[in-house]
Amino acid sequence: MAENIRVKKTNDKIKASFLDLIVREDFEKLSVKSICEASNISRITFYDHYKDKYELLDDIFNDMYQEALVSLPLREKINNPENDPYKHVSNYLYYFVEALNKRINLVVSISKHLAGYIYFAFENFFKAKFKDMLVNSGIHKKLKYSIEQTISFITGGIMSFIVSGVQTSKYENFEQIFYDSQSLFISLLKSDIIYE
Repeated sequence: MAENIRVKKTNDKIKASFLDLIVREDFEKLSVKSICEASNISRITFYDHYKDKYELLDDIFNDMYQEALVSLPLREKINNPENDPYKHVSNYLYYFVEALNKRINLVVSISKHLAGYIYFAFENFFKAKFKDMLVNSGIHKKLKYSIEQTISFITGGIMSFIVSGVQTSKYENFEQIFYDSQSLFISLLKSDIIYE
């Protein structure tokens, strides 16, 4: 038990340091050495937890997904007692975007490096998880267009909406960007744009 707490604490410290660093440095230029220095840990400790910075980034993405899944049942109970598949996907995305909001440095880095690995990795992760949600809810059977086209349209649109809000600094705070992106997504789900 104490070992698990220690491992989690070290993982959290590494992730927090990484998220602080990627606002100032390109992911591609970020070294394990700089992550270790910012985390105040040795390279050996880092490699006890992650094989490289790519695995660390994947773990941060997976944390977001897990946070969304853990929070989902309560929202479903309150907001979707009839078990509507559209509301289910909408509720999931609500928490996924909330998890992203907690990692605003990640969003800032993505918005600065649109041609970089971090954007590419997040886009692929987001598409894969969103596809899982559409398939598991059965919504994919009612789509007008292929599942790949629909996923690209929705995830690409939401990402562009968030990124452009961050880049233009139109908003006083980033929370409003996330709130607006959730509203946009819910409107899309309720419309007949993507369904037969």
